[in-house]
Amino acid sequence: MTKLATCTKHSPTSIPDQDASQALGTETALERATREVLDVVEKATVDTKVVTDDPNVVRVLLGLSTLCDGEVHPESRTHERDFVGDCVAKALAKESLRASVRSVRSPFEGRETLVAGSDASTFEFEVRRADRPLTDEEGNDALALAESAGEALLLALRAAGFELQLLQAQPNFTATLRLIDSRGPELVAALLLAVADGAPEKTPGKSGETAHFNAHDAHDACQVGRMPTVMECVERLADVLASEKNPNRLGFGWTDGVVLCPSEVVEMLRYKVRAMLLAFHAGATPDVRWDGVERQSRAFVLTKADGTRIVFEPTSSAFGDFLMETYRVWAKVPTREGETAIQRLADGRYVLRLALQISAVL
Repeated sequence: MTKLATCTKHSPTSIPDQDASQALGTETALERATREVLDVVEKATVDTKVVTDDPNVVRVLLGLSTLCDGEVHPESRTHERDFVGDCVAKALAKESLRASVRSVRSPFEGRETLVAGSDASTFEFEVRRADRPLTDEEGNDALALAESAGEALLLALRAAGFELQLLQAQPNFTATLRLIDSRGPELVAALLLAVADGAPEKTPGKSGETAHFNAHDAHDACQVGRMPTVMECVERLADVLASEKNPNRLGFGWTDGVVLCPSEVVEMLRYKVRAMLLAFHAGATPDVRWDGVERQSRAFVLTKADGTRIVFEPTSSAFGDFLMETYRVWAKVPTREGETAIQRLADGRYVLRLALQISAVL
């Protein structure tokens, strides 16, 4: 079994959002990773297994799976795959590397969406004032916004002085998230708010702590090209936690009043969120309580013209970092026919429902 050397560590910026200099550096890294992959392919004369801990190698393997005679399959043209496929094609031409690969089986086939935005992935937030529930008059104002504001509802709620407090997630999804991490539901709820809020003031915490919601330009944030990667959401959340006087609102054991190092917070959150993404890819779904069994492989299987098979097995870190950097997060407002986005409960509270979606489809 061969192990490829690591080329680069993860970058917090996703490929479609990079400026020219960043894109050039990424293209160079992908060319180097392409040479490594094709070197293994060309030298393989017997079935071979290769382990890699480089997310760029995962990108290259995905790019190879979309190539057809040096072109990207039209049905596979997303910003990420288009860029990677073009980089791989350029590397093939530039280095005059010709690997006779008959087929590539990708672990991403049918896995473009890790979590579908649905009732099963929905979190409920109470719409309230900073220190109390809404009065009937205020509740009617919130309901009126739900009928008129459309995609800009979250911005409208913020502008009207309303805030959000986490109530609950759906039972099966809650059980699955707690299996992955003891504070999983609270962490995912915080990420949902980070999606809708470019710079959230606070995050939802334990024991009913308030989550302040600052949905800046919510309508634009709903546009496809603006949806953040998972890594970008993690960085937003880390900035918030590192700047708070009470950073332990998610129950991670930090001491209140102690200044946190932002980079350490990013790494801790990245570790936890990466474990969630790996679980989603492995088969965890919101609608069924996950048993922890992995039912989806991370391996790419390349078959050469002579029948030789090369299995590229990314480490959990490399595969998870790739998911973090390329998959994007949506905070959807699910509504049924005849319902508004905000509902009044029997006990008089007003609830907004947000559904999590994690997808690579742009």
